[in-house]
Amino acid sequence: MKIPEPYFMKTAKPKKLSTPGFPRQQRKVEPEPEEAPIGLVQGKIPQSKEEWRVANALWKLGIPFQFQVDFAGGSQVRGGQVIDFLVMTVPLPTPLYVQGTYFHPLERRGEEEYKQRKLRLYTRGTYAMPKEVFDYEIPTMEAAYQRMKEMFA
Repeated sequence: MKIPEPYFMKTAKPKKLSTPGFPRQQRKVEPEPEEAPIGLVQGKIPQSKEEWRVANALWKLGIPFQFQVDFAGGSQVRGGQVIDFLVMTVPLPTPLYVQGTYFHPLERRGEEEYKQRKLRLYTRGTYAMPKEVFDYEIPTMEAAYQRMKEMFA
């Protein structure tokens, strides 16, 4: 008895379906609005787009601020720090830290809290309590504007 060879079934090639007179409709995808490129803030380049968004929001709200303020020697001296924004609020200016996951990861959260405690200790009576804004709170310019409005207006 002869063993049969494997049997392969031939299939027809798929036909192109076309409907004359009806052009193929493509779904329109709206492009995301582009943000303005990062520029200078008080003569300094922001280290992140979140800092740029906060600066623009404060400008739009008409709230005066100082950008990248050195405290206790800034980044040049051990133990010093740079305050991202010193927002000129009444009666005392408010330090504002912009916390992003790249420059301020969760693993270093203890360092950030220590720096803020140190700032509160040394500036008691001259600065208000420091505030923080996180990168996930301000993904767009409009979100930054709303967040700054909630915090300071």
